Amino acid sequence: MELSKKEKLLAFGAGLYLLGLELDSCRAELEQLLEQGASLVSPEVRKKNEAFNQMSLQFTRMEEEYLKLKEELLSCDL
Repeated sequence: MELSKKEKLLAFGAGLYLLGLELDSCRAELEQLLEQGASLVSPEVRKKNEAFNQMSLQFTRMEEEYLKLKEELLSCDL
């Protein structure tokens, strides 16, 4: 069974919300490492930064899909 566009939009919205929470958590962990004096080039900071960058990229891609689908739905409703 295929989801309707409205259902897909809701699913993207929920996914964006959850990913945003993960992204904020990752950002906070990275900031905490740096506040504790970890070096920018330490393996732990580099690993956390890479995870943050990957999540951020995933969020951006999901957001683009969400906005595209939202625009499609709005243009159909007019």
